[in-house]
Amino acid sequence: MRAGAFSELTPFAAVARLRSFRRAAAELKLRPSTLSHAVSALEARLGVMLLARTTRSVSPTAAGAALLARIAPALATLDDAVEAVNEHRENPQGPVRLTVSQNAATVVLAPMLGTFARTYPDVELEISVNDGFVDIVEAGFDAGIRLGESVGGGMTSVRVSDPFRAAVVASPEYWAAHTPPAAPGDLQRHRCIGRRYGQARAIHRWQFAKDNDRIEVAVTGPLILDAEWLMREAALAGVGVAQLSEHDVVRHMAEGRLVRVLEDWCPPAFAYYLFHPSHRLPSASLRAVVATLQK
Repeated sequence: MRAGAFSELTPFAAVARLRSFRRAAAELKLRPSTLSHAVSALEARLGVMLLARTTRSVSPTAAGAALLARIAPALATLDDAVEAVNEHRENPQGPVRLTVSQNAATVVLAPMLGTFARTYPDVELEISVNDGFVDIVEAGFDAGIRLGESVGGGMTSVRVSDPFRAAVVASPEYWAAHTPPAAPGDLQRHRCIGRRYGQARAIHRWQFAKDNDRIEVAVTGPLILDAEWLMREAALAGVGVAQLSEHDVVRHMAEGRLVRVLEDWCPPAFAYYLFHPSHRLPSASLRAVVATLQK
């Protein structure tokens, strides 16, 4: 194999591992057509099909699986060697792309942006705010920040916020027309604002804890949303009861625009986590973000 053919191994390995040209392209920040050409060129040079392709799926052939098993450790070693060069710089440099929920952006990132920019002037930090579920590999992000319960498998995660409480709230007008719940189970008789994460089939169950009791409540109501800020606005408008992050509604509760219930059933049980794919060594720039945020 001529030396130039080694440049085709990385695209092949990414497609074979992720079983998707689109996801591999996002991870490598290349066009899917570029990856397809590279894999086809590698197959032509070797004289064997490495990937079985259909309109809906991509999977390694026996030859492709064997090749991937041999080259994956070597490619990982090369990636580590290249990244190690960054360690010799006085400061990390390069881009970091993060996807974060709106609340995480407010609570976790906003307070550190100035300090981070001064400490790591050569790091280019790109932040995309999105309350829905995001496949960080497919979307080409280096890491994400979400509630711990939202972090999927195959990810390395670190806690980047102090534990905080949820708050079950509704407008004074709503409570004037409905008897406030005395226990979590009473919420099933109320008009609750549901939340769905991404494409999940089930509506998120509200979680409560008191002493040794742990309760999950499947709520129902007139509205299902996937953004916490919109849930807050709906609660303020009197649509129904919402379970929100305490720090997102503390001002509205102080102003009397939202009234809290079941406070003794809401201990500090939630936290935000930064997560990134376990198979990928984080860059020096991403490690700088982790070092700044980790609790």
